[in-house]
Amino acid sequence: LANRGQFLRSPGCADGQYSYLQAFDREFLQVVKLLDRNPALNAQGLIHAVELEKYHVLTYAAGRTVSILQSPTGEQYIGVSQSLDRPNHAPTLPEGWTLMESWLSEELQVDLTGRVRVLRLDNEDSYQGPLPASIE
Repeated sequence: LANRGQFLRSPGCADGQYSYLQAFDREFLQVVKLLDRNPALNAQGLIHAVELEKYHVLTYAAGRTVSILQSPTGEQYIGVSQSLDRPNHAPTLPEGWTLMESWLSEELQVDLTGRVRVLRLDNEDSYQGPLPASIE
């Protein structure tokens, strides 16, 4: 959903260095490392979470809206992707979770580096973070 994105490095590598793997007779760039399939998250089974190590920078252009998912404790996650098989319905959110749209008056750069939580909603939308500062 971002206007631009860049992976800075592979996990375990220095900036600008990448590791590769072979699978299905093809070479793939490693951009994430799975850290935890079931991080502690009280989301009543409506939000599926994983924690990854990655070094990913996303840029959202000024003059557009971004979707922000906020947890009951105030952590914010930015909308990163939507599935091609996305059902045509709004997600069902657990109690205390909210979705909001935020209009950007200036370009926003989001650094998803180090340990990142990826949340997948029941309509297959993906939100990532938590963000270091509130987006309003």
